[in-house]
Parts: sequence; structure tokens; C-alpha cells
Amino acid sequence: MTLKEMNTELLRTTLKKVDSGTKNSLARLTGLSVATCRNILGELLESGEVKEIELADSTGGRPSKQFVYNKDHAHALLLFLRKEGGVSSIFFRVIDALGNGLMCDSLEVEDLSLQHIDQQITALRKKFPAIRVLSIGIPGVVHDGVIKTCDIPALENLPIVEHLSNTYGIPVIAENDVNATALGSYFSRNRSDRESLVYIYYPEQGCVGAGIIINGTVIPGRRDFAGELSYLPCIEEPGIQARMQEDEDAFAKLAVDMILSVNCVINPAKVVIAGMFITPSLKAKINHELSGRGQQFSIPEIEFDHDIHDSFIYGLQYLALKELSYKYTITKR
Repeated sequence: MTLKEMNTELLRTTLKKVDSGTKNSLARLTGLSVATCRNILGELLESGEVKEIELADSTGGRPSKQFVYNKDHAHALLLFLRKEGGVSSIFFRVIDALGNGLMCDSLEVEDLSLQHIDQQITALRKKFPAIRVLSIGIPGVVHDGVIKTCDIPALENLPIVEHLSNTYGIPVIAENDVNATALGSYFSRNRSDRESLVYIYYPEQGCVGAGIIINGTVIPGRRDFAGELSYLPCIEEPGIQARMQEDEDAFAKLAVDMILSVNCVINPAKVVIAGMFITPSLKAKINHELSGRGQQFSIPEIEFDHDIHDSFIYGLQYLALKELSYKYTITKR
């Protein structure tokens, strides 16, 4: 990021935090010169990202112009695909440039395909023409914009980013579902300490996956395969793993095996275990099993999430707003 881009982002971020500001007040808040603020505001006014409002009260001289961030200059579409207990769903949410929700809904789809995705995006773009970026979560491995493996077979080997960006003419972010959820879990908790986190998700009747966050960044691996814990050679076959969810004792041992495997390699500060089938009694069994194994001084803090939904959405929102802030108005892809 160039100095100009950094200054633009600083002014943008400041405007998002205040109701309104003049060139002078924004200069004081950002530490930038008044001339720099004037130039950046001129560019943001031209792009529509900033608006002028009625003049500030005069103190005897010429009234000062006031500026506000235009939250509706660009909207983002968050869309995630999910397969839980054999049921495929599409969840979607439209947000403004400040992250405020404009609408959200979901749809259960039998034999989910690319056609269903296109239908939803097309309908939403007609209703919200200001959508400027699409952030989509995929239950599988996405490498170089191509879905390599997926819980939804019809989407495997699909060049999802190329298709969606060419079809709709907007930037597209395609992220693995658990990576996005891990980001959402990390940033929604306002982690100022930047401690590492591993988010382990067990879909009902499905295979485990993990998102790894270090210093606020997802660790995807060379081929975006990092976190695919169901393929650990020391763990039961994926099909057996899914059946083990029906046996709390067996599953508690499996979960602890994975926690300890991750801990030996990464030793994160926190591990979050998520699954809709995880009951209070299963949590207790996992904690009990963990207390008797491994090097206890090194065991990370353990948290449990019943559902990934909120963190998943927050992670996709984080990625979308980052795209809007850093790229939409600066480089204009």
C-alpha cells in the first residue's frame, strides 16, 4: 500500500467513526495536513464515497464545509453455502459500506448447483444495484479460485471466482467456510492481543475442518489445504469420523486427538470446537478427556460454539469490507 493509499484509508476509517467532520477537524483527528485532507476528500467526493452536508456553524468567519461517509455508495453481498445433516442451504446477507445489514435470508436447496447460486445473486443485484463486491463461503477447498473439493459434489472443480466475477463484473472473494468462520470468531471478539486461534468445525454427519488464525491472518497453506483435519493419517477415515458423532465417548476421544495434534504443531492460545450436535455432556467429556492427556502446561484454552453461523457471516463481512476499503475506491479493479 502506497503512502497515498494509507492516508486515504486513514481518512476513510476516521470518517466512518464520526458523524461528520470538516477538513480541519479531520486533519486534527488523523494527523494529516489540511491540504492532504482536502485532496483526499476531493477524490472521495468524486467517487461518491463521501458526501457534503449542510455547513458547520460559523464562528464569525466563512462557514466550514462538513463531510460524511456515504454508507450507501457501495453494498456487499455475503453468501455462504452449507451442508448440515445432509441438507444443503444458501444463506445470504446484504450490507452497506459500514457493515449494517440491509437484508438477510436463507434457502434450503435439494441438489444445490451453480444455477441456484446464480439465481440468488441475480435477484439480489436487481434489488440492490449498489452491490460492488461478493464474498462467498464454500464448504470445501478453494485454490486459485477453483473449488477443488466440496461437501456439495456438483461444485467440485468449478472455477467459482472466474465465473462469478465475469458474470457480474464485480470483485469476488471465495473462502473456505471454516477459514471465514475462524476469521469471524477472531475479529468479532475484538482480540487486541492478537493471540493465535484454531477453529475446529464438525458439521453434522460430515467431516471435520479447521481454520488457523495467527496474528489476525488465515494460514491457508501452499495449496489452501491447511486445516483439512479429516485427512490426518493418525485419525479415523472420514466416514467413520462422521458416525462417531453418535457415540459421545468415542467422539470425545476423537476431538481430543485432533486438539492435541493441532497443539503439537501450532500450540495456539485458543481452540474453538463447533458443532450443532455438541451437548453440555459432550463438552464435559471432551474437557475430562483432555485433562488426562498431553502436556497439560501447553494445552490451549478451549471454547465451544453451538453453531458457526454468526462467526461465518462476520468473517465474510470482514473480507468484503476489507475489499471495499482497500481496493474498490483506490485501484478500481
